[in-house]
Amino acid sequence: MEKINEEITISREEYNIKEFAWQFCAWGYRDIDAALNAWKEAGLTQDELVEAITEWMDSTGTTDTTKLDVCYIAYDAILQKARNTIEEATKFDIMNDAGFDTVGNYMCSSYDYRGEDKEKLLEAIKKLTQQELEELLHYFHVHFFLDSVDLLDDVVKLVEVK
Repeated sequence: MEKINEEITISREEYNIKEFAWQFCAWGYRDIDAALNAWKEAGLTQDELVEAITEWMDSTGTTDTTKLDVCYIAYDAILQKARNTIEEATKFDIMNDAGFDTVGNYMCSSYDYRGEDKEKLLEAIKKLTQQELEELLHYFHVHFFLDSVDLLDDVVKLVEVK
């Protein structure tokens, strides 16, 4: 435990998050915390998030870390991982064959899609064998994406039915 002042005692982990956030994000630690929580829920490591942020900065030419939307970067990187995994299993591209995309809004970042996008994806997933479906659901980043677009329950039901 670290003592920040006389009244507040926090864990080392909380202290590290706050220190990192203050240096990295002008808006405070909540964006960092939300990005790390999404990333962790997707089964990915903090080092992989740092790598994703670095790759995003390199690809966009961004050098000012205070202007980053780390939640957007996390969500978009998870979308790309889910896209690749889903396409490998189904031959369905969730961005080109449907319109799934990432909407950045700091800690309120999310995925943008239409109802027909969900229907198309569910139809593609329904064509998988039981084994292929179970393998697809083995990936936490796929779970995170499907849950974020309100499809996880429908896909899990497919496993139970098949």
